[in-house]
Amino acid sequence: MTVKMFGQFPKPDLPDWIEYTRGASQAETVEIYNWCQVFLCSTIKEGYGLTGIEAMSCGACLVSTDYDGVKEYAVDGYNALLSPVGDIQAQVDNVVRLFDDMDLRNKISQNGIKSTDKYSWDEAMRKFNEAIGVSVLKK
Repeated sequence: MTVKMFGQFPKPDLPDWIEYTRGASQAETVEIYNWCQVFLCSTIKEGYGLTGIEAMSCGACLVSTDYDGVKEYAVDGYNALLSPVGDIQAQVDNVVRLFDDMDLRNKISQNGIKSTDKYSWDEAMRKFNEAIGVSVLKK
């Protein structure tokens, strides 16, 4: 098994079976998302959590902590498997469940893709403009 990680910090001391990409480009990030079957997000507190929804849109099953931002797009048991913040064993159990149950893995993956179809830059800008009171007419 191979684990791929990415981030902005220098590569930590990791076992040989973990590949680490520092400062991944957009293309490298998409390649990682498309490669993985399960995307693990163990954040304690974060805003929207863009990496989780990006991974879902590429077909990866999201296993995440149940922090506030993920609730914007992830539904436990439908398009993601969520666990309480700080409960490492629950996250491990969720990853194992996905690898042990191909039907569950396929369901979470397909529902994740479907769930992310409604998100687009156009829709985000429409909502943003609406929130700040700007009227934008379509051409």
